[in-house]
Amino acid sequence: AGLLLAQYLIMRANYDIHIFEKRSDLATIAPNDDRTYPMGLQASGIEAIEGIPGLQSYLNQFGKWNKRVQFYQNDSARLIEKEDPTFFIERSAFARGLLA
Repeated sequence: AGLLLAQYLIMRANYDIHIFEKRSDLATIAPNDDRTYPMGLQASGIEAIEGIPGLQSYLNQFGKWNKRVQFYQNDSARLIEKEDPTFFIERSAFARGLLA
């Protein structure tokens, strides 16, 4: 959310944005397949990224759109077909897109 806010503030006049991150530079480190944090964006999240020119087309290279969701409870599973798709992406790939 912080990087997305920074993108919106950059588009406004009179803001001087500085981003501080504790992690290593995402552009220079290899993805870690052992630690992934998948995230799903639904209508409001998709609307937010559509407001940043070029961001959604960039993120589409790294994520997947899906209209199906499967819920598991105890020993049963239920598949739901959604009207609006959800966009699934790994958190680091999403952050790299916001920093690109």
